[in-house]
Amino acid sequence: MKYGNLNLPAHCTILDEENMRMVEGGGVVSSVLYALGRMFRSTRYETWSSEAVGLQQAHGEVVSYQGGVYTYSDGFTYSDSHGWSFSTGIGDFLYGLGQLFAVFGL
Repeated sequence: MKYGNLNLPAHCTILDEENMRMVEGGGVVSSVLYALGRMFRSTRYETWSSEAVGLQQAHGEVVSYQGGVYTYSDGFTYSDSHGWSFSTGIGDFLYGLGQLFAVFGL
């Protein structure tokens, strides 16, 4: 089989760009998922109010809660501020973002 000046094997198939899109469709989806997984691989999410639950095991039931101050059955008080934090590894995020751009040819 001849393709321009190249001699190709008889069982060789040549695909144009339109047909290549149909062949590599599943590869694009998996590449996007791999890139997203890499971007958020080392992501952490924490809430600050989770500490009060651990104290309940050590000091008994909460008998009073007013203005962010817990009072436990043994008299122990704990001031709690509610909130959350979100963090991710910047290197993994940027690497995954680069992979994602490469999938879409950007």
